[in-house]
Amino acid sequence: MLIPLRASAQSDETLTVTRQRQSGPDLIEAEFTIPASTALLVSVLETPCHVLNWMPDLTDIRILDDAPDGTQRVYMRSRGTLFSQPRDSISLFTKTDDAVNTHAESSKTPIVITMRAQPDALAEQPDTVRIPFARARWSLSEREASTLLTYQQEVAAGGNVPQWLADQYSVRFVRNAMESLTKYVATLSSSDCPAIQ
Repeated sequence: MLIPLRASAQSDETLTVTRQRQSGPDLIEAEFTIPASTALLVSVLETPCHVLNWMPDLTDIRILDDAPDGTQRVYMRSRGTLFSQPRDSISLFTKTDDAVNTHAESSKTPIVITMRAQPDALAEQPDTVRIPFARARWSLSEREASTLLTYQQEVAAGGNVPQWLADQYSVRFVRNAMESLTKYVATLSSSDCPAIQ
């Protein structure tokens, strides 16, 4: 069952967030067009100082391993809320060109960044709940003066948060993160972070 939720990412653009119920964590998907080049968005998604500026509730992000094949192992930590402790995750990110899923409107191959949690890759931190399962996929398709961005995630929050509640929160979180990304890219300047392309 898909539950569509719409929110305006900008006055002339629409961000669509859907939730597909599954037996495990629900699949949350967001799709929208963002007025920025794919190269710029990849830089903003891959560079820790950028991610800290737009990702809601994120307090720490560090690249643990940066392999020559384009994979990165990344540590991320988010603040706690009134109802939960801070959470962290260790994830393996992989960037590829997605020649199989090229959209007809674009002559360029989409760039795809996938993420898979590796909860045992680093010792657990005190007073922090390790996210036991997370899988995500960014697909960035170049358009004229913009990028079609599709994001999917499945996350088990861990700790004592029931999965149904984590799934409800994920819909709001994804919507807020994509709106924040759009606003951040619109106001970006080279002094924000040295890795802008």
